[in-house]
Amino acid sequence: MISNFGLFVLVLTPLWSLVLHAAASRIFKSFPAQKVAIASIWVTVISSILVSLIQLGPEYRSLSSFLFSLVMALGGGHLYFHFFNMGETARRIRILTQLRLSIPAGEDYTPEKILEVRLGRLVTMGQLEPIQEKFKTRSTFFLIIALSIKKYEYLLFPNHKR
Repeated sequence: MISNFGLFVLVLTPLWSLVLHAAASRIFKSFPAQKVAIASIWVTVISSILVSLIQLGPEYRSLSSFLFSLVMALGGGHLYFHFFNMGETARRIRILTQLRLSIPAGEDYTPEKILEVRLGRLVTMGQLEPIQEKFKTRSTFFLIIALSIKKYEYLLFPNHKR
């Protein structure tokens, strides 16, 4: 059984993520913002699980306590990640709105420019590697996720035309 302190630590995982992310963003300014956010969340999730389990004492440690701590901490980390992404999305929407109001349509913000910026961001994050005129994935992590989502989509909508 998890004590009030352990539950307090787990429930406030999003707040711990915010505090750690704020500090890490100032320390690791040269790193991509999303990588810093994800690393901050993982450190917080692992720390929250460990603190909640350590305070239990050996006689109360069990698989159910571990699973509860894991689900609560991951849920809190997931919540903070979406909170962070909403902020990023709001920032992008503001930029796009300002661009639309200040730049005539198609003058400087073309689909090619958008693609160039996004590909540049993926190269900076280490997900893509430019090779001549093409890009190669450096990590199979997102490729596996994309293929899994595609497979899941097929399971949900088998008759959908692709």
